[in-house]
Amino acid sequence: MKLNRIKFLIFLSVLITFIGCEEIPPIINYNVLIELSRDTSYLTTSSLPTQLRNVLTEDISGDKCPNCPNAAVLAHNIKEGNDKGRVVIMTLHMWDLVKLTAPLGKDTLNTDDATYIVKNQIIGDLPGLPNGAVNRKIFNGKSDAILTPSSWEAYVNQDLSLTSDIYAELKLIPDKENRSVIANIKVVFLKEMDERINMTLALTENHIIGPQEMKVNGNSVIVDNYEHNFILRKTITPYDGIILGETFERGRTFEKGFEFTLPAKSNFDNCTVVLLIHKTGATDKQVLQVVEANLN
Repeated sequence: MKLNRIKFLIFLSVLITFIGCEEIPPIINYNVLIELSRDTSYLTTSSLPTQLRNVLTEDISGDKCPNCPNAAVLAHNIKEGNDKGRVVIMTLHMWDLVKLTAPLGKDTLNTDDATYIVKNQIIGDLPGLPNGAVNRKIFNGKSDAILTPSSWEAYVNQDLSLTSDIYAELKLIPDKENRSVIANIKVVFLKEMDERINMTLALTENHIIGPQEMKVNGNSVIVDNYEHNFILRKTITPYDGIILGETFERGRTFEKGFEFTLPAKSNFDNCTVVLLIHKTGATDKQVLQVVEANLN
């Protein structure tokens, strides 16, 4: 009995020493950018650039949502029916509502980033699918930013008619061999602002072939060769962005460069980088400007 107690005390002493000497590693946020290759800010004194206001349409979807493909068609038609490049789509596959969003294929489209965006940037608890948002904006007469697909076009056209208070430029230097990308960004404030503004960089992918439950002749069936488009693969910055500032003079300009690597499962030629400039208020998180650029 005494011998066992001595052995236990020796073991405990060694364990305490080991724990006391071991360095506790910091919590790692794997969703931060890999490298910030450029970061500068200055006041533009020459004539300011101009830019029409673009609109972000976020289609919240799921593999097992039979009505979601109809919403995807609506979003695609809205994009194609407006001036090229002025409507940007991000399709968000979240982990909630598992009866509608549970993955059907090997290529899981669901991401934590999409889940965080829906729950923290658009709405807390999603009532169902299909649903979405336009510029993450709470429009007049609405209590939240969630919009049914049938209303997307009207709200997209409403925001397309607005002038832009922010100029945003996104230029990519793709390196297909190493599956890496440098994204060079320029943001110019065209008027004074006195509120916190963030910038988010995201990666989307088109032409992903996989299963999808959908309505065929009134029945819900699983189609194995459905084409998924505008899928959010990941946010390169944190999902809620990085802060640009809280007070901006007219002409305040930011230039930043991000270098990142594509996920192994993504087809390099089918990917697009999306840049969002947006508010960060407790209730007002609307997107003020959005631009996109293809890797191919």
